[in-house]
Amino acid sequence: MTSIDQAVQLDEQAAKHGRAGAQYLPVLFIQRAAIEFPAQRPDVAAADACRELVLLQDGMQAEDCSSNVGLDLCDAGACPECSARAQPRRRTAARRAAEQLRQALGEQQPETQAAVQLAATTDPAAGAASG
Repeated sequence: MTSIDQAVQLDEQAAKHGRAGAQYLPVLFIQRAAIEFPAQRPDVAAADACRELVLLQDGMQAEDCSSNVGLDLCDAGACPECSARAQPRRRTAARRAAEQLRQALGEQQPETQAAVQLAATTDPAAGAASG
């Protein structure tokens, strides 16, 4: 077991028993996902990224916006391992990323512009309109 796996396990146990530690889980999940993608473990990395996104969104109201959530959604929308069956979710993630980043960072930020571009490239209607 790696150090990051141990940290996740410890924090999950602490959270389960009402102790401090749960607040670090989103950070640990996204760090572990960043390790897993290059290690050719995209399924495990995607699962960690999804868990991180769920934890972040659990503490948000519907009208809240977050650059972290926007960037996570952008990663989900850009995931090359997505199957054809997952493409609608990929498009939704890309659109939601653009919305979150517009509100959290502003229209002119490079991250926002990248998310808008990703949303346009994952939308078949946009491709048909430009082609």
